[in-house]
Amino acid sequence: MKVHFLTRKSVADKEGMSPVLMSININGERKYIATGKKRNAKRKMSAELNAYCEELYAKCQRIEVTLMRMGVTVTMTNFMKMYKEGTVARTVTSVYDEVIKLKDERARGHQIKYSQVDMFAVGRGHFASFGGENMDLMSITPSTVERYSLYLHERMKHNSAINYLKQLKFVLKYAVQERYIQTSPFLLTLSKDKSDVEALTEDEVKRIADKEIQILRLARVRDCFLLQCYTALSYADMRTLTRDDVVDGMIVKPRTKTGEMAYAPLLPEATALLDKYDYKMPVLANQRYNAYLKEIADICGIEKNLHSHLARHTCATILLNRGVSMDIVAKVLGHSNSKVTAAVYAKMLPETVKKAVLTAMSSSAPSARGE
Repeated sequence: MKVHFLTRKSVADKEGMSPVLMSININGERKYIATGKKRNAKRKMSAELNAYCEELYAKCQRIEVTLMRMGVTVTMTNFMKMYKEGTVARTVTSVYDEVIKLKDERARGHQIKYSQVDMFAVGRGHFASFGGENMDLMSITPSTVERYSLYLHERMKHNSAINYLKQLKFVLKYAVQERYIQTSPFLLTLSKDKSDVEALTEDEVKRIADKEIQILRLARVRDCFLLQCYTALSYADMRTLTRDDVVDGMIVKPRTKTGEMAYAPLLPEATALLDKYDYKMPVLANQRYNAYLKEIADICGIEKNLHSHLARHTCATILLNRGVSMDIVAKVLGHSNSKVTAAVYAKMLPETVKKAVLTAMSSSAPSARGE
């Protein structure tokens, strides 16, 4: 921000006194503010007027510092509102920033997980892409929220869009609580679709493991995915895995999402992968990781939608189909109780159902003689 003072000589009065203006330049946008003072341009500026201009200059500097401390973008609109009214026109993204800061403080206090902070940061980015950095909070209407919903649904799956809409709803509720706005314009009713994730079969997991992949980035992503299939580690837990998390041939680690302990015995295949990377898996950013998994699915001839959570689903499903009890699978997954596991993962693979039914029927079916 640049501030300087000028005298409008062209509008001098009969006494030769001209108005003194203050010129404000913010990012190329200029504004002239009347100081209410006059001077004779042919004479040296008086000490009194000079002191007054210095006070105005200091006021402008204080406003700039205040806006920056508030995390509000220094724009001409925000500056003028603060200059005239002593308040600022808050933007939606600045309120997002306040919420993110509060959540970061809670995460540092171990009240919530850092993954929540990261997700809100991603949500802020989506809203900024939709409405820009400087969309005035007061300008948000129910129709704005509906347009944002359409914007999200055009770019991602329904349930993902719902997650980011819930964030906006939370941000607007926070704005009401802080009295930035009187009422929330968020009127949408949100509901997620029930997702039915189809786990990989053991043959499909073997096909991915046996496939020779020459491209290094894809080979590394394949290895990370296989480790998840062998251990049921979530993406976040795999990313933070260290050698210290392995105790007596078992991964013993609190889940990033819930804090519940997970216990995953290491199969030889999993141990080999960890040794290969010295217990620091080459995990990419989640979006890139899932994008490369799509390429791996094509290479391996897998028609199912590969994504990081599918590996966790696959491990749980294979364990259940091999006869491992629900309680044990719950421990591997880091669930608080087996009811959570049963509600989400208790899905038998088709070949397991077929084998069980045929075995039962063959042992109980009557003989051909009708005995």
